Amino acid sequence: HRDLHSFPTRRSSDLLRQAECFAERLEKASKDPARQITTAYRLAFGRAPSEAEAKIMTAYAGTHGLANACLVLLNTNEFVFID
Repeated sequence: HRDLHSFPTRRSSDLLRQAECFAERLEKASKDPARQITTAYRLAFGRAPSEAEAKIMTAYAGTHGLANACLVLLNTNEFVFID
């Protein structure tokens, strides 16, 4: 797994810790990676991921770790900006 501190976008220590805590919460809720991603989208965005989002983010989490996937979600425009 890659070091979270190497992630190239907004990298405050608070945001990194939030991503780690978010991942821990998801891991406690389910051991199934696809279900973890679905839960992450529901909690972060109030919606389920599309099929493509679920596939991409589950693969990303498998390669880079769930905390890194959470960091990606916390850095999306959908999470940061309110319409």
